[in-house]
Amino acid sequence: MLKKLLSTLLFFFLVISPSLVVGQDMPPGKWWKDPQVVEKLDLDDSQISKLDDAYLKSRRQLIKLKSNAESERFELEQIFDRKSIDDAAVKTQYQKVEEAQCALGAERFQFIMKVRKIVGYEKFNKLKTMFVQFHKNRFQSKSGRFGPKK
Repeated sequence: MLKKLLSTLLFFFLVISPSLVVGQDMPPGKWWKDPQVVEKLDLDDSQISKLDDAYLKSRRQLIKLKSNAESERFELEQIFDRKSIDDAAVKTQYQKVEEAQCALGAERFQFIMKVRKIVGYEKFNKLKTMFVQFHKNRFQSKSGRFGPKK
C-alpha cells in the first residue's frame, strides 16, 4: 500500500506538476475574441485573423502532443503498478514522458512566439500586463479578501 502511494506521489510531482507550470505565460483560450481585450490592445481584423489561424494550427498540434504525453504517462503508471520495479524500464519510460512533456512545452512556446510576432512588442507587453492583473484579481476574489488577513 505504501509503495503504491509513494509511486503515485512520485508520478504526480515528477510528471504532472511540471505540465501545470508550462504555458502559464498566456491567457487561456481565444482571449483576442474578448471585446475588452480587442479594445485595450487595439487589435485590427488582420491581427485577429492571424491569431485565429495560429491558434487553430497550434491547437491541432497540442491535441496530438497531449494525447502522446498522456499515453506515455499511462505507460509509466503501468510500470510503477507492477509488483517488482525494473529500474531500466522506469528510466526509459520516464525519458519518454519527459520528451513528450518537452514537446508540449515547445508547442506552447511556439504559439507564444507567433502571438508576439502578430501583435508586436508594445501590444504583447500590454497583454502580459493585462494577464498579470487578471491573475491578481482572480486570486484576490477567490481568497475573498484584498490584501493580508488582519
